[in-house]
Amino acid sequence: MPEGHVIHRLAAQLNQLFAGHALRVSSPQGRFAEEAGALTGDMLDRAEAWGKHLFLSFGNPRNPHRRADHIIHIHLGLIGTLAIEPFTGSQPRGQVRLHLHRIDAEGGEDMCTWGNAVEANLRGPQWCRLITDEE
Repeated sequence: MPEGHVIHRLAAQLNQLFAGHALRVSSPQGRFAEEAGALTGDMLDRAEAWGKHLFLSFGNPRNPHRRADHIIHIHLGLIGTLAIEPFTGSQPRGQVRLHLHRIDAEGGEDMCTWGNAVEANLRGPQWCRLITDEE
């Protein structure tokens, strides 16, 4: 089971690579597909770790001064992983519940992250869900 310091490191990596950028969000596995579709094109405001829980806050890039529109809550459980990998443009391998990569202003793939494009792939988490306004 990933300990809290691992989750904090992941949050820092996600902030460094993706915060402030519009993202393409998908769920190749299909278990998070509806929620992922609602997030594509939104900007990652920030990633935060609270103990072993990871929260990804998304907002509309056309209105950056309002609170987060959507928050994804992730808990990796015993065998979950969130891997930062080279972006290949092809479908991620394995049981990827959540797939993130940057898109440019026109919605195309952003190939300029640190000179090489990267993606984040969430596999086998115990928990990956969109937090609702009521919560």
